[in-house]
Amino acid sequence: MISSISYADKATSKKAADLLKSLRGLWKKEIWAITVLRFGGILAFNLQLIIIAQLVSSLALKKSGAMDSYRSLAWLGLWAIVRALFNYLSDLKAAELTEKVTIGIRSAIMKDIHKGYIAKFRNQYSAGISLSFLNKTEVISPYFTRYIPQMLLCVIAPLSVLIYLATINWVCALLVLLCAPAIPLFMMIIGRGTEVKSREQWEYLSQMGSYFFDRLQGITTLYLFNQLKKQSDQVRIFSSAYGRSVIDVLKLAFLSSAVLEFFSAVIIAGCAVFIGLNMIHYIHYGPDGGTSLKNGLIILLLIPEFFIALKTLGNFYHDRAQALGAVISLQEWGFFQAPILKEEVNKGNYEETPLSGEMQPDGYQAAPIIFKDVNFAYPGGPDLFSSFNLLIRPCEKIKISGANGSGKTTLIELILGWQVPCSGQILIGDRLLDKIGEAELFNEISLINQQTSIFQGTIRSNILMGRSLPDKDLFCRVLGPVSLISFLERLPDGLDTRVAEDGKSISGGERQKIALARALVKRSPIIILDEPFTHLDPASVISFISILNNISPQRTIIITGHGEAYQALQGYREIKL
Repeated sequence: MISSISYADKATSKKAADLLKSLRGLWKKEIWAITVLRFGGILAFNLQLIIIAQLVSSLALKKSGAMDSYRSLAWLGLWAIVRALFNYLSDLKAAELTEKVTIGIRSAIMKDIHKGYIAKFRNQYSAGISLSFLNKTEVISPYFTRYIPQMLLCVIAPLSVLIYLATINWVCALLVLLCAPAIPLFMMIIGRGTEVKSREQWEYLSQMGSYFFDRLQGITTLYLFNQLKKQSDQVRIFSSAYGRSVIDVLKLAFLSSAVLEFFSAVIIAGCAVFIGLNMIHYIHYGPDGGTSLKNGLIILLLIPEFFIALKTLGNFYHDRAQALGAVISLQEWGFFQAPILKEEVNKGNYEETPLSGEMQPDGYQAAPIIFKDVNFAYPGGPDLFSSFNLLIRPCEKIKISGANGSGKTTLIELILGWQVPCSGQILIGDRLLDKIGEAELFNEISLINQQTSIFQGTIRSNILMGRSLPDKDLFCRVLGPVSLISFLERLPDGLDTRVAEDGKSISGGERQKIALARALVKRSPIIILDEPFTHLDPASVISFISILNNISPQRTIIITGHGEAYQALQGYREIKL
C-alpha cells in the first residue's frame, strides 16, 4: 500500500524557498533579459489596443478619412510585427535559460551523488533517484523562466498601465488600484494548497516508479511464484492514486483561475458602468467635460491588460508550487544540502577522476594503509570496531574473514571513505584519509563487488570506462592476463559486442573478469574485492584465483569473504573479524 505522505513544515518549505532564491541569483541577467523582452511585447500590444480604440472611435464618429484609416492599420500591423519579434526573442531566451537550469540542477545532483553515493543513497531506490534526476529537474526550470519574470512583470506592466489610465481618467485608475490587491491575496491562498498537493503528487510518482522498477527487475521470480496478477493490481492501485493526486492539483489550478477571472470581471464591469454614466454626464466625477468615446474605449481595452499580468502570475504560481515541491523532495533524498556555487551550476563541473589517453605508467606503487585506534558503530547499533589497529603493507595480500555482520564490508567502506570512523585515524601512506580528495583516492583504489555493474554498450566500453587504449596493448596487458580472449573469440563482434542491460547476457565469472580488466586499465595499485566468489561456481573460482595470482605481484590485494572457496587463496595474510 502507499505510505502516508508527510507534508513539509514551515522550516522545510523555507529551506527549499531559500535554495530557489539563491539559485535565482545565479541567472539574474537571463531572468531580467526575459522580463524586458516580454515587457516590450506587452507595450507593443498596448499600443495596438490604443490604435484600435482611436480607429473605432474615428470611424464611429466619422472624424477620419480613408487615408487616416489606412495609416492606422499600417501602424497596427507594424506593432504586431514588433510584438511578435519581442515574443520570439523572449521565448528563445527562455529556452536557453531552461537548458542552463536543467543542466545546472542535474550537474549539482550528480555532484552530490559523486561525493557521497554510498553514504547518502545506497539505501534509496534507484528508480526514485532517476525520477529525481529526470522529472523533478524538469519542473524547476519554469520557476526561473516563467514565474520569476512574470512576478517582475506584475510590478512593471500594471504600473505602466495604471499611470497611463490616470492621465486619462483618475477615477477608473483609482477603482482598479483599490480592487487589484484581492487578486494576489487569493492567488497566494490557493497557491499554498497547490504546493502541498504538488509535493504529494511527486511522492506518489516516486513510489510508483520505484515499485514498478523493482517488480520489473524481479519479473521472473514473480512469474514462478504466480504473483503477476497480484503485483499488476498493486501497480494499478499506485497508478490510480497518482491519477487522483494529479486531478487534485488540476482542481486547485482551475479554482485559482476562476477566482482571478471573477475579480477581474467585477472590476471591468464596474469601470464600464462608470464610464457609460460619465459619458452621458449622469456622473460628474473624473476629468472635466466627461469621458470621450476614444478614451472610454482605451480604458476598457487596457483594464484587462492591467489584470492579465496578475492572472498570468496566478497561472505561473503553480510553477512555483511545483518547483518548491520538487526541491523539498530532492532535499529529502539528500540532495542540495550544501550551498550551490555559480561555477558549479553554470559549468556543470564536479570533481572527477581524470581520464588519461592511456594507462598509467608501470611502477605506480601502492602506499600502506594504516588504522590507528579506530572506533566505529552504526547509529543505534553495537560497536563494530573498538580501538582497531591494522597495517596493510604495500603489495601485501590480505584476506579479511568473519561471519556475516562482523564488519567486513564496513572495513572496506572505511578504507574507501564511504564511512567515517567515530574516532581514531585512517591513513593512506603518511596522509589522513579525510585529507585525500576522492578523485586522488579512487585513482589508487579499484573495488570489485559481489555483482559487477555492467552498463548498456559494448564490452570494450565496459572495460575502458571512458579511457582509450590501442587494441594491441589492450589484448596484451589487459585481456590476456584476465583470460578474456577466449571468451571474446566466441562472441560475434568480439570487443564490440553489445551487452544487455545490467549484463544479463554475461555469466558471473565473465563479469568478474571484466571488473579485473577495468582495474588493469585503471592501473590502480590497490585492488579491493568484496566477497568476489559469492556468485561463482567452483570452476570459475579456481580460474579467478589463478588470474589474481598472475596480476597481483606489484599490487596490494584485499579480499573479504568466508567459506571454503576462500581457503584456496595462497600467500594471503588472514585478518579475522
